[in-house]
Amino acid sequence: MIEAAQALERAERLMRAIIRLFRRRDRVLYREHYPGAEDEFPVSYLWSYSALFSAVNALLKCHAGGSRRGSSWFPVFGNVLKGLACYRDAVREPAGYQDLPISQRVSDRYYDDNCWVAMEDINGYENTRDPGLLANAEETYRFIASGWTDELGGGIYWCEQKKATKNACSNAPAAVVALRLFRHCGNRRYMDDARRLYEWTRQALQDEDGLLFDHVGKDGTIDPTKYTYNAGAMISASCLFHECAGGREYLQEAERIAEASLRHFGFQQAPGVVLLPSVNVWFNAVLVRGLMDLYAINGDPSWLDPLFAGADHAWEKARDAQGLLNADWSGQETSRRKWLLEQASMVEIYATEASYRELQRHRGRGFRARISRDAG
Repeated sequence: MIEAAQALERAERLMRAIIRLFRRRDRVLYREHYPGAEDEFPVSYLWSYSALFSAVNALLKCHAGGSRRGSSWFPVFGNVLKGLACYRDAVREPAGYQDLPISQRVSDRYYDDNCWVAMEDINGYENTRDPGLLANAEETYRFIASGWTDELGGGIYWCEQKKATKNACSNAPAAVVALRLFRHCGNRRYMDDARRLYEWTRQALQDEDGLLFDHVGKDGTIDPTKYTYNAGAMISASCLFHECAGGREYLQEAERIAEASLRHFGFQQAPGVVLLPSVNVWFNAVLVRGLMDLYAINGDPSWLDPLFAGADHAWEKARDAQGLLNADWSGQETSRRKWLLEQASMVEIYATEASYRELQRHRGRGFRARISRDAG
C-alpha cells in the first residue's frame, strides 16, 4: 500500500506527461492520441476532453480548502475551461456540448457526454466555489433532460441526432447530475427528475445481480453487455439518494452493485491485487468514483483497496518510456499509441487514491462506519 503523497505524485507526473505530449500549441485544446495519425481530427473529442476536466478536478480536490486556487494546477484548470467552451453549441436549443469543437464542424451532441461535463462543472464548483460553474451545470442539465421521451416507458436517448437507443450511460449519470444539483440548489424538480431516471434505469436495464445492461433499442431489444462505468454511475446515484433522501435501501443497493462489480469485472493478479478489464480504462475510473462515494459513507475499504492495488501494479508494470500507461494493467499487452481518454482517467484514479489514503489516515485503517453495521 502506498501513501497519499506517493499516489498524488504519480497523478501529477502523469498529468505533466499528458500536457507535454497531447497539448496542442494553442495550449488549450489537446490531441486525441499520442502519437497522432493523419486520418484523425487534429483535436480530441469532447469525451476525452471531459476526462481531462475530471483529471484536473481530481488533482485540485487533493488540495485542501482555499489553497486549491493557489495550487499549481489551478492555471491548468482555467485553460481546460477555455478549451471546453470550444465545444459548446449555443445555436441549437437547448444549448449543449457537441462532440467536436465548433470550429471543426457542426457535429452530434451526446447526452452522456453532457452528463460528464455537467458533473465536472459541479466538481469544479465544489473545488473553487465559482458560481458560474454551477450555472453552467444547470444549463447543461437542461439539454440532458431534453433527451427524455415517453417511448420505451421513459428514459433519455444516447444521442440527440441518433435517437435509436436509450442507454445506461445517459440515464444513470443524468440521475447523478440531477441529485448533485438538488444538493446544491435545493430545487425539488431535480429530485423528481432523479427519481424518474433512477427508477427507469432500474426497471429497463438492471440485471438481477444489480449490474446494468448497456442499452435498449427502440424495438425493445436489450444489449446485455455490462460495463464498469454503468455500475459506477449507479453506485454514485444510490449513494446520493441515501444522502439526499435517506433510507437504508439505497445504501444497500450501492453495496450490492459494488459487490457484483468486483465479482463480475475484477480478476485477481495477486493476493489483494485486483485488475479491471482493459477494454476502456475510463470506464474503470467511473467505477472508482462510485466506490469512492460509497466509501465516504460506509468506510468499508474492501472494494477500493484491491482496485488501487491493481492501479499501483499498473504503475510498476504498465508504464512506457514516455511515462504513459498501457490499458492492460498487468503489463503483458502494450501499445505505442496512447489515448487521451485513458491517460486522463489514470490521473483521476491516482488522484482519487491520494484522497482515499488521506481519508483512511483520518479514519483509521480498519474503520467501518456504524451505519454499515447497525442501521436499518
